[in-house]
This record gives sequence, C-alpha cells and structure tokens, in this order.
Amino acid sequence: MRRPEIDILLEAIDTAANSNSYWLSFGIASDGFDLERFIIAQLKTGNFHFELVKEDLERGLNGYSEMIFPKNADSPTFLPRPGNVWNGKESISFDALTDKQIKDLLIDLIGEQKDFFSKSHLGKQYDCKTAERIVKGFIDSLNQNGAWQAFKLTPDFLNQEDDYYNTDYIQQGYFENNDRDLALAIKFESDLCILLANGYG
Repeated sequence: MRRPEIDILLEAIDTAANSNSYWLSFGIASDGFDLERFIIAQLKTGNFHFELVKEDLERGLNGYSEMIFPKNADSPTFLPRPGNVWNGKESISFDALTDKQIKDLLIDLIGEQKDFFSKSHLGKQYDCKTAERIVKGFIDSLNQNGAWQAFKLTPDFLNQEDDYYNTDYIQQGYFENNDRDLALAIKFESDLCILLANGYG
C-alpha cells in the first residue's frame, strides 16, 4: 500500500533529518506471523535489499542502484549496485508502539524538538504545527488500510555507511549512527511495511 501521505512523510524526513528514507512493503501470511523471523528471512534471501533497489526507482534515489548510459542506446539502463545492505546479524530486537508513541517519534524526527533524535545542521526542521499535520496525514493514511500495529526495530541489522567505504564498496551501508537512525515496522493483516530513516550531518 502506498498513499501520497507516505511520500509526503518520507520527503519531510529527508528534509528535516538529512536522510535518505525508504518505505519497503512485503506480503505476509495472516496466520502464524513472526516479525523477527520474517525480517531475517527477507534479509537472508536478499528480498529486503531488492526492495531497497525498487524504492530507489520509486523515489529517484541512487543508494543501491545507478543509471548507466550504454553506447548507442536510446535510453539509460537501471542497474542495482553490487553488494548487500544486511550485516549478517540474525536477531532483531523490537518494541511495540502505541499510536501516541509512533506519533511522538515521527514528530520529533521532523520537528524542532529534541526528545528522541538529534538534529541535523544540514537539515531544515519543521515547526510543531506543520510536523503534527504531516504525521497526522501519515497516520490517517495507515488507518485507511485497516487495523495495524507498529514496532520500533533496533537499528543494528544493516551495515553502516562507513562499512561501505571500509570494504571497497561491497558492504552497502544504510545506518549513519548519528542518533537519527529509525526502523519502524507497520504490520497490516496481509502486509508488512518498514519505514527506514538515517541522517548525516
């Protein structure tokens, strides 16, 4: 599921936290779902990384892909970059969030207050009313897709950006370790969506 309010939030996070934010979607079975086991399976099979590449195309990013221009070709070719973003960790810690907790986290991430996340001197944070309006639109869009649960994942299962440069560009990085890393899982009846945010500078 993808609604305009989701992309509005992603753009707001990018602007405020100086982030490259991603919205990943996975189909799930409604019975016997285990959050940790499911995410680890997506990481092991490479499907998690594939969703990052798809999101590059969706949002016009180039974190895990690139456009090349073959000689004599009429149009560019979209190619995934080599490597994988998973750091090999086979356990994921997470906490369930209430509606208020998810709202407070996201408002803090894009707003001017500093309760949960550091602030980027390269980003442009939103005033309280604007942040609240953006997050409300996001929450309302989730509600339009039926009942859902939110979980905050400990952001330690993907490589950090420094790993990319330290391994000759093989270990693709994501988390920045600047106190603005966020991995938020939203579980619907038949879908799991993961919001990723980092932030540098």
